[in-house]
Amino acid sequence: MYGQLAIDYNRRFGAHGVKATVMGDTRHTLINYDLPQLPSNIITDVTYDYAEKYFVQAALSESYYNRYAPGKRWGTFYAFGLGWDISKENFMENADWLNQLKIRGTFGKTGNGMDNSGYYMYQQTFSHSGTSGYPLGTEMSSLGNVTMENTPLANPFMTWEKAHKLNVGVDVAMFNNRLKLTADYYNDKYFDLLQNRGKSIELIGQSYPVENIGKMRRFGGELSVTYQDRVSDFNYYVSANWSCDQSKLLYMDEQEVPEEYLRQTGRPVGAIYGLVADGFFTTKEEIAASPVIDGFDIQPGDIKYKDLNGDNVINEFDRTVIGGDKPYSYFGIDLGFEWRGVEFSMFWQGAYNRDLYLQDWTLLEGFQANGRYYGQAYENMLGRWTPETAGTATLPRLTAGGNNYNRGNDWNSSFWLRSGNFIRLKNISLGYNLPDSFCRNYLGGLRVKVFVNGQNLFTKSACDLVDPEVGFTSYPLQRCISTGINLRF
Repeated sequence: MYGQLAIDYNRRFGAHGVKATVMGDTRHTLINYDLPQLPSNIITDVTYDYAEKYFVQAALSESYYNRYAPGKRWGTFYAFGLGWDISKENFMENADWLNQLKIRGTFGKTGNGMDNSGYYMYQQTFSHSGTSGYPLGTEMSSLGNVTMENTPLANPFMTWEKAHKLNVGVDVAMFNNRLKLTADYYNDKYFDLLQNRGKSIELIGQSYPVENIGKMRRFGGELSVTYQDRVSDFNYYVSANWSCDQSKLLYMDEQEVPEEYLRQTGRPVGAIYGLVADGFFTTKEEIAASPVIDGFDIQPGDIKYKDLNGDNVINEFDRTVIGGDKPYSYFGIDLGFEWRGVEFSMFWQGAYNRDLYLQDWTLLEGFQANGRYYGQAYENMLGRWTPETAGTATLPRLTAGGNNYNRGNDWNSSFWLRSGNFIRLKNISLGYNLPDSFCRNYLGGLRVKVFVNGQNLFTKSACDLVDPEVGFTSYPLQRCISTGINLRF
């Protein structure tokens, strides 16, 4: 059940414009046998402008969620912004080519809580067991019939995750609105993020709950440019957009690490850690003289890893950032035209500074167990290491059933990191509308359009093993061509 009540006010007093909203909403959600969720908000929003030249806006929200402890359920969030359309100043009167030059900035405090708050995690729960065990706070017993605390421990202090967000931007329109440009820079600092402490150990036999201790920063920019015009009866447009996103982990309760390259604090959020691959072993003598991961029967054709700390063994202390640490950028290009009933449009999208970590072992290793049988191998396995192809091999030696050593022993490996850069023709469309005079004279006013559409017709990707957007074992993106006729009366 959902309810909302809002009161809006909108009026102009000469050059002064005022808009105001006061709103309240609440929701009552029941899922299976859970106690109901009751998220609610009280919101006010006020906007003022003078001569549509100077702008001020402020918003305040009091948000409530019943799955936090009493005293932690309400969160206060706000935002305010300023804007100035310079093109409407008197000193810009002679700039006929400029339709808009607006600079703007916003700052606010936002909150997140419903999706990660858990189910009444501020209350400790217990369970009764009739089986033997070693419950918390009792001596070891085989008599059973004990009551024990459930894991994790309760956190009565858990509350909303929060962020301070800053955005500054500019909007430009020129040449009778033929050319439009929008640029934005944002800097968001998140705090009170729910994380597990890294320095806690389960001496009491219980795991610890998440706490509001994490801090991180996201920052970047966005740019969009559009040009549209008409030459006689030929209408056309070109629009492009670009975005760049960066991040930095400001604080986590991180374990002490012996090497600085192991530290996550200060690194981009989502950075990929792993062993650094250094080619393939070629002889048993080379294996015997090299640092390796203990516990494996290593053979020529297996991956060689770098011993970063020089202790003559490969282990978790030789992991470092192998990917995911560059500013992630993506873009799109949309263009089209209309001429004497002919309509055409095309949309491209792509990304760069993007890393893919391949771990679809059915594809990468071949002959993976499937039930009681071994599966097939794919064409890329022709590049596996053999003594004859040692100088040109692109994959480790073939090992039926898989090889966890070559996977990096679950610590990841730079060998399986690939560039995720790509550009894709996402959609293309061509259509023709029969002339109006023909439709009136011969079809009784029936309008007819013949069209053909294509999706995912072309992709250029830095990695040709998998689709840049869909994993190997997921349902693939389809290359589709469709055609038809639209009839309108």
